Amino acid sequence: MAERIKPPWWLKPANKVFIRMSKLGMKFGGESPVVLTVPGRKSGKPRSTPITPMNFEGHRYVVGGFPGADWV
Repeated sequence: MAERIKPPWWLKPANKVFIRMSKLGMKFGGESPVVLTVPGRKSGKPRSTPITPMNFEGHRYVVGGFPGADWV
C-alpha cells in the first residue's frame, strides 16, 4: 500500500475551479476533463474530483496525479 501523503492546501480549491470550468466545456491540455463522482466510503455523500483521461497506444487511462491518492 502506498504511503499516505497530506495533499497540498490548494488542491481542494483548485479542484472546485476545474469542476466549474469543465461544466462550461473548457479543455485542459487538449483533453476534455471528466468529473468523477462516487459515494463517500463512510458518509455515503457524493464526492467529486476532476480527472483527465489519457490515451496511450489506443487505450484510455487515468493517471494518479497525487502520490498516495486513495481513489486511483
